[in-house]
Amino acid sequence: MLLVDVDPQFNATQCMFSPQRYMEHIRDGGDTVYDIYSENPAPIISAVAGVAPTEGKELEDISPTEYSENLHIVPGNLEICRIEVVPGHGTEMRLKAFLKSKSDQYDFAIID
Repeated sequence: MLLVDVDPQFNATQCMFSPQRYMEHIRDGGDTVYDIYSENPAPIISAVAGVAPTEGKELEDISPTEYSENLHIVPGNLEICRIEVVPGHGTEMRLKAFLKSKSDQYDFAIID
């Protein structure tokens, strides 16, 4: 089963991950729902670290995180609020395309 947390508040992720585990996931470059929707992501700007350029990923290259033997998750990410969904640009179809690219690996997908 696959759980995809699309909610910007990422409540499902918070129920599944401890804060420490989530931060480790982010530090280690783990994929989140932001990677699904950000075909051309804006750079991350931090007052402490400066500007960090980011690159978009191909949907096939996004790896859900194994939570348990029968459950994988694509964690939420507050940065999803930065994604502009404009009809006709394809952004609104990226989740569908992602799920289709993983359809041979999962019997069920839960989208929060």
